[in-house]
Amino acid sequence: MVDEEELLRVHYPDLVPVGGLVAAMAERARATGVPLTGVGPGGQPSGARTAALESPTGYFAVYLDTGERDFVVVFWDRGVKMGGGATADLDEVVKAASAWQQGLPLREMKARAGFVYYDELGEAHEAGAAQAVAVKWRMLRDDRDADIGALARAAERVPEVASLFPYLSHGVLLLSRCTGYPYTHDTPCVRPPVGRSGFQVLAPDGSRMYAETDTAEEAVRALAAALPPDCGPARRGTA
Repeated sequence: MVDEEELLRVHYPDLVPVGGLVAAMAERARATGVPLTGVGPGGQPSGARTAALESPTGYFAVYLDTGERDFVVVFWDRGVKMGGGATADLDEVVKAASAWQQGLPLREMKARAGFVYYDELGEAHEAGAAQAVAVKWRMLRDDRDADIGALARAAERVPEVASLFPYLSHGVLLLSRCTGYPYTHDTPCVRPPVGRSGFQVLAPDGSRMYAETDTAEEAVRALAAALPPDCGPARRGTA
């Protein structure tokens, strides 16, 4: 158990006089003239070690690293982790939080606060559901697991499958009708042939096997045949 008073005294002494992280972010925003409102406690009720901003579509959270002075940031939008970062400079955190609160693009957030990181998938989600779906399929196509790659390449040639958002869980390829977590869980899935002879196309809860095939192409065709009617394309948001 981390002693809160000791943590603040050793690594974050500037937070002590104002009463913790939430108050310090508000104070630095005022002092630097950065527009920022609605900073509240995150997962820790007092707001001494965590802070968060909420919006209709997501949140921006800040945590104190317990091993060294680092403000750890993560921000989500509609069920998608869009990016994050870590910095020892609280003013940089305030600039990033303000940019997020203003709804600025990821590139603009990084331009204002250089510690912010995001990846290709985060940028794709920002561009819209169709772009996020396409990039995720491409990432799976390049997966180091040859069977997953074969399934992704086959899926890209079947529009009703390629329009859904793919993800992996315990080595199983699943599909979602939304691009954010929690995902929908009402479409069939494919289990690659690990220790077996074929690909298995299963009900989402695994209670029924629709088909067992020799090739990824056959599995994807069976998957498409078992999809509920009018279940795509995937939409932005969560289940």
